[in-house]
Amino acid sequence: MKYRLLLLSLLLVFSISAFAQIQSEQGKVVLTDGQVIEGRITYFHDNPIAIKVYDTANNKQTFEPGDVDKITLDNGRRFVAKKYRSSSETNILIFQELVVSDYMSLYKREMPYRKFYVYTDNEVIELENNETTIEGNNGKRYSKMDHKYVGTLMILMQNRTDLIEKIQKTKFNEKSLASIVTAYTNGNVSYYFADAVKEDKKPYFQVYAHYTNHAGYYGVSTTGSTGFQVGVQYYFSSETRHSIRLGLDISNYEVNDTFYGNNYSHTQSVFKYKTLSFKYQYDFVKEEKLRSYLLVHILDVGHMQRDVQELVYNPIPKTDTRAVYDLRFSPGVGFELYATQKVSLFAEVNHLFHFQHLPKNVSIGIKYSYRKL
Repeated sequence: MKYRLLLLSLLLVFSISAFAQIQSEQGKVVLTDGQVIEGRITYFHDNPIAIKVYDTANNKQTFEPGDVDKITLDNGRRFVAKKYRSSSETNILIFQELVVSDYMSLYKREMPYRKFYVYTDNEVIELENNETTIEGNNGKRYSKMDHKYVGTLMILMQNRTDLIEKIQKTKFNEKSLASIVTAYTNGNVSYYFADAVKEDKKPYFQVYAHYTNHAGYYGVSTTGSTGFQVGVQYYFSSETRHSIRLGLDISNYEVNDTFYGNNYSHTQSVFKYKTLSFKYQYDFVKEEKLRSYLLVHILDVGHMQRDVQELVYNPIPKTDTRAVYDLRFSPGVGFELYATQKVSLFAEVNHLFHFQHLPKNVSIGIKYSYRKL
């Protein structure tokens, strides 16, 4: 149970990440020397040093953030390259513009967690909202957010005492932060693109097939147990890290039990499953050619037939059947490599909490993506 609670906590943390990178979007890149490159643009925060542009003949040009002035996509999104000084180093990063003004601008990045920044006086400043732990009067420890961004905004906007109450009520999301920045500029903005603006999320799906070796049956070791699954995987956006899978799975599990007591007994059981399998996937590394992901096996619904044979005294096999409704919440990890822009190969290690069977619970397969490039 404690492992499942840990898994649910991880899923809650992952769920805050959403859209960040640019994936095969039409637009133009303006370089620092004024040159304009038009085409299909790809940029991932997981590989932040490479902005790739493909022309109509699929020829690729790759630029570093230091080569880029700005990126403008046909769907209205805009990105800008700015120098950012952290506590340890200074880098040129690519930020998505949310509000642009001569007085103060609002940017965001997702790596994969969403971060917000303000740009003022030629400096990019992060708006932080860190999780901290405090101890209550009863001795228990609690987690809370420190709302550090509120103090940062109070300092940056100290010349606007009329906004103090509004700053204190500002929430840590696009819409609320865009609202306070816009209020600070008295509405004098040249560009606005926040949550209130609807993006074309371009959802897409993949079809897949995979072969699985089952080293265990609900924690019990098996011999010669395999399965095959075909299904569909749905991404909520071309840029999101979240997806769901629905697959038709046919698996056989062979379990041998030996009992030494007053009577020696040796039974062989074969569990034959035909189920619909529901899974959730989170891509914690997402680049142009590869994915690394967490895969959570959530639910199986279907039919199971069990063939049991006592091999010593009663060799006549017995068969029984039952409906299957198994809530699993069993995690795995996977790696996916794109051979082409639409065809990928993947390998997965399943049921990580069954430590005694690692890494033998494995799947290998192929996917085809139905998405516009």
